[in-house]
Amino acid sequence: MATIHVARETLVSLLYAVELGTDDLSSLTDELLAEHKIRNKQKKFVEDILSGVTENIEFLDSMIASSSTDRSLKDIGILEKIILRIAIYEIYFTKVDKPVVINEAIELTRDFGINEASKFINGVLDNIK
Repeated sequence: MATIHVARETLVSLLYAVELGTDDLSSLTDELLAEHKIRNKQKKFVEDILSGVTENIEFLDSMIASSSTDRSLKDIGILEKIILRIAIYEIYFTKVDKPVVINEAIELTRDFGINEASKFINGVLDNIK
C-alpha cells in the first residue's frame, strides 16, 4: 500500500500531464494509481485533490501570485507551480495542518530534483493566510 507521500508524488505527475495537455487524464490516473499501488484512502485523496486543484486553479494561482514576493506567476516553473497549487489547496480545503503541508511541499521539490526551489516554496506557503 502506498503512503500519502507517494500519493502526492503521483498528484504532481498527473497535474504535470494536465499542464502538458494530456488527452486522457482518466486512463493516466488509473494507470498511475495501479502502478504505485495507491488504493482506498490514498486513492480518494488523489482523486479529491486532483479534481479540487483543477477546479480551483484560478483561485490557487491568485494565491501564489499574491504570496510570492520576488517572482511573478509567469516566472515560476511548472513543477513549482504544481507543488504550490497542491499545497495551497490542502491548506484551504482539507484538514491537514499547515506545517505538515509545507514540509510535504518541500519534500516534493527534493523528490522532483528542484532543491533550489524549496526556499521559495517555503516562503510562499509561509505567506499564505
